[in-house]
Amino acid sequence: MLESSLLAPGNILGNRYEIVRELGRGGFGRSYLAIDRNKFSEKCVLKEFAPQIKTELIKAKELFEREAETLYKLKHPQIPAFRELLRVNDGGSESLLLVQDYIEGETYLARLNHRLKQQQLFSEAEVIQFCRDLLPVIDYIHRLGVIHRDISPDNIIYRDHDKLPILIDFGSVKEIAATVVSRYSNAKIATRIGKQGYAPDEQMLRGKVSTPSDLYAIVATALTLLTGRDASTIYSPADATWDWRKYIQLSPGFGAIIDRLLQHNPQDRYQSAAEVLAVLPAVNANYTADPALTRRLATNSTPIVRSNQISQLKTIEISPRSKAPVASQPTELAQRDPNEWKKPAWQVTKVMTVTLFTCLAISGVVKWVQAIDPVKMVKNQIDTTTAGIINSI
Repeated sequence: MLESSLLAPGNILGNRYEIVRELGRGGFGRSYLAIDRNKFSEKCVLKEFAPQIKTELIKAKELFEREAETLYKLKHPQIPAFRELLRVNDGGSESLLLVQDYIEGETYLARLNHRLKQQQLFSEAEVIQFCRDLLPVIDYIHRLGVIHRDISPDNIIYRDHDKLPILIDFGSVKEIAATVVSRYSNAKIATRIGKQGYAPDEQMLRGKVSTPSDLYAIVATALTLLTGRDASTIYSPADATWDWRKYIQLSPGFGAIIDRLLQHNPQDRYQSAAEVLAVLPAVNANYTADPALTRRLATNSTPIVRSNQISQLKTIEISPRSKAPVASQPTELAQRDPNEWKKPAWQVTKVMTVTLFTCLAISGVVKWVQAIDPVKMVKNQIDTTTAGIINSI
C-alpha cells in the first residue's frame, strides 16, 4: 500500500495524475480523485490494485492486462473507461493503481437514502425508466461476453449532466485482483464476488454467473429503490422466496416481470436484457400505488449504510484460509412489524361486518311487516275478544 505522503493532495503520480483528495477505503486499498494533466485536466479515479503484493508487480500487471483485455474494449457512454494500470515507485517500493474515468453524480444508494430522510421512495414509473435506461448497457456487456457480477444500488451512479445510470465496479475486476493476490503474494485467500440479497444463490453459493444472474441483480436493486429496504431483508434464503408484495404494490405487468426475473432457477428467468426490454414498454408506467402505503414504507425505513459511494472492492472477501472468511454484511434497514400492513384492512373489515349485519336486520324486519297485515291482525283480535264476551252472556 502506498504511503499516505505520496498520495497527499497536490502530488503527481506517473508524471501525469495529480491527486485531489481521497474518496474512500475498501478491502484492497484506497480510492482517490485525481486530475489527468495529459488529458485536458479531466477528472479520474485512482484505485489501489492488490496492495498486498510487494514483489512481482511486473508479472501482476501483465496478468491483469491479459485477463482484463475485454474490459479495456468496453466502449459505452454509460460505463467509465478503464485507462491503465499504473505502476508507481515510492522510494524503492512499488504499487499498482487502476485508473478509470470519474463520474460526476451520486450512487442510487445515496439517492435512496436522501429520499428516505424526506419519507419518500422511488415510484414505479421512475424504476421502470431506470430499467429502460440500464438494460441496454447490460445487453451491451453481455454481447461482449462480460458479466458484471456485482450490480447493486451502490454500484450504479446517477450521472448529473444527463440523468442516466452509469454502471461501475465490475466484479470481474475484483476477481482478477483476487487471482493476482493469490498468485503473487504469500496470502492464501478465499473470495466471494457479489452482495447478499442482490446476487442470486447460484452465484453466492456455487460461484456460477450468467446473463440471468445480472438481470436478477437489477430487479433486486429495483425492489430496494421501491421499498426502501435492503434486498437481503426481503429475500428468504431458507425457502428461496421473495416476499416483496408485503412492502409494495405494483402494477400486475411489472410485478410479473419482477417475479420471473427473481426465479430461483436461472433457466426460468428471462435469458437476456433484450427480452426484458421487449416486455417493459407494455407495462403501465402511470400505475399509482397506494400513497398511504408508500408513506408508511418510507417512514418505517432507515438509510442503508455503506461505507463509500465509490467502490472499494468491498464485495470481495479476503482472508487466510486458516481463518473463517469475513462476511460482508450490509447494515440492514429497520425491521417493520410484519403484521402492520394487515391492521388497516382488519379495521375496514370490522366496520363492513357491522354494517352488513345491521342491513340484514333491518331487511328482516321489513320483510316480516310485509308478510303480515298489522291492521287485520288487530281487527281479528278485537273480533275474537268480542265473540268471547257475547258467548259468556
